Amino acid sequence: MTVPVSVYNYARFNPFDPSTMFANFVSINSESACLCECYNNTLCMTATYSAINQTCSLYSVQLNEGQLQVVPIIFNTKVFNFRNRSVITTTTTTTSTTTSTVTTTTTSCTGQGVGSLLSVSGSIGWTYYSHNYTATVLAPVLQFAVQGGPAAETVYLDDVSVVAISQPTIQLLNNPSFEMSTSSPIDWVMWCTSSCVGGGDGGQIITSGCHNNSGNNCYTSHCQTGFNFLGQSFSAVVGNIYKISFWYYKTGGPAGKLYVDMV
Repeated sequence: MTVPVSVYNYARFNPFDPSTMFANFVSINSESACLCECYNNTLCMTATYSAINQTCSLYSVQLNEGQLQVVPIIFNTKVFNFRNRSVITTTTTTTSTTTSTVTTTTTSCTGQGVGSLLSVSGSIGWTYYSHNYTATVLAPVLQFAVQGGPAAETVYLDDVSVVAISQPTIQLLNNPSFEMSTSSPIDWVMWCTSSCVGGGDGGQIITSGCHNNSGNNCYTSHCQTGFNFLGQSFSAVVGNIYKISFWYYKTGGPAGKLYVDMV
C-alpha cells in the first residue's frame, strides 16, 4: 500500500497548540527514520526532523493548525505531513511512501525580519546583552546578522551563552566563546558569506581586541555590501525559559548594523 506524504524542505512546524506535540525522539540519524516514526504512530499527522540535532518531533495535527517556518538551508530541517491517514489500517505489514509534493525554499541573504532581539548601529564599546527567551520550538536557532558598512565598521562577538533558567550551570551551546576555533568558528554555522565583498568579509576568528573575561578568541565580521549570518541551534523544551547572553562591540558609523534573533 502506498501512503502519500508531503515533504517541506528547510522548514519546521510550529503548532498553535504546543500540547499537540506528543513525542520527541532523540538520536534519530536520518530523515527516513523520522518519517517511519511518524508513519508507525497513527496519531501522527505532521513531523519535524532536525538533522543537526538528530531530533524527530511528532504532532497530532495537520498543517492548518500551525505554521510552517522557513529556516536556513544549512540547518537541514524537514517537515513531513500525512494529509490522509484514513487509508492506513492496523493489518498493514509492509508499506512504502511516495512523496506527493516537495517544496524547496532557498535561504534569503537579506535582512528582512531580523533584529527581533537586538538591533545595533553606530559605534559602541564592549557591551553586555541578556534576554530571557521562552521556547516555542524544540530546536531554536540563535542567529547573528551583520549588515553593510565600510571595512572600518566591524562587529565583534564574545562569550555567547544559552542556559535554562532552571539549570543555569549547564551551557547549551557548543564552543560558546569561540575558544575551540582557529580561523573560523567551530560548532557554529556561517551562511550568506558570499553576499559580502572585500578582504576579510564574511566572519572570522581573531585573537586580539576580544572581551577580556572570556579567553583569547572572539568572532568578528563586516559585510560591505550585504548580510552574513552566524548561528547555532540548541535543544529546548517548549514553554521553558532560557537566558540568552553575549558581549558585543561595534566600530565605525551607522551604516553597518548588527541584528540578533531567535529563529
